[in-house]
Order: sequence, then structure tokens, then C-alpha cells
Amino acid sequence: MNRDVKYFMSLPYKILIEPIPEEEGGGFEAFIPQLGRMTMTGAGDTPEEALENLRDVQETLFKMWIEEGVSIQEPEMEIHPEAKFSGRILLRTTKEMHRELVYTAETQGVSLNSYLNQAIQLGYSLSCFKKNLKNTIAESSCLQTHDCLSL
Repeated sequence: MNRDVKYFMSLPYKILIEPIPEEEGGGFEAFIPQLGRMTMTGAGDTPEEALENLRDVQETLFKMWIEEGVSIQEPEMEIHPEAKFSGRILLRTTKEMHRELVYTAETQGVSLNSYLNQAIQLGYSLSCFKKNLKNTIAESSCLQTHDCLSL
């Protein structure tokens, strides 16, 4: 598949449109959170104008990033949006790992279920932190080298 500007423009990125406070000039701001709020943004007097300006910025940045060989993150797709989740997960592991997990949970004075929930939350939080840090670094780099806000 040819990953050109047309390809990236056709992807279903989540777009947010928010009002700009009157003390900051008023109007509306449209942005793509996944690509960095300060990186991929457009402003206008109406939501439609903000969205149109965002599309112009999107096209310009995609073209520039492709030319420079910058990796462009594709939209995160919702997994099974129609599914209803019970909160129950069946996990298979080795007997040795099971024994270590039970021992560690008992040592900490919590149930195995609580311990596993804490471990999963910690791992998930770390993953989100790394992703946000990567996006922040990308935004900072873009702002320093290309002055993305002036687009």
C-alpha cells in the first residue's frame, strides 16, 4: 500500500473541536490528539473553519513528514466497539509463575486477583506514559525544527 499524503488524509483520526476562550481571542480550535495537540491543530471563527484549517495543516505536515522520512502514527482503532466486557479475564501461565505470583501476593497481604490487577495497571500506566512521552518529544522536536504552530 502506498503511504502517501492521500493515504494519511483518508485515515479516520479522532478530531476534537473545542471553543477558544474569549480572553484568548475566541473562536474554535480543531486538533488531532493522537498526533499531538500543539502539532496538528487548526483554528477558526466557526467549528467548520477550524476543521478546514486543520485539514490544511494536516496535509502540509503529512507531506513534510513523508519527505523527511518521519514515521507517521496511524489512528488507533477501537477494538470491538460493540462488545460488552464482563471484566473477567482467563489467564494461563506456568505452574512456577503461578506459585511466584501467589507467594508475592501473600507477602504483600493482598489477594492474587488484587495483585494481578495492580500489576496490570502498573504495566498499562507505564505503557501510556511511554507513549505520551514519545508524543511530547515528537511535538517538541517539530516545534523546535519546523515551527508547526505557524502553519
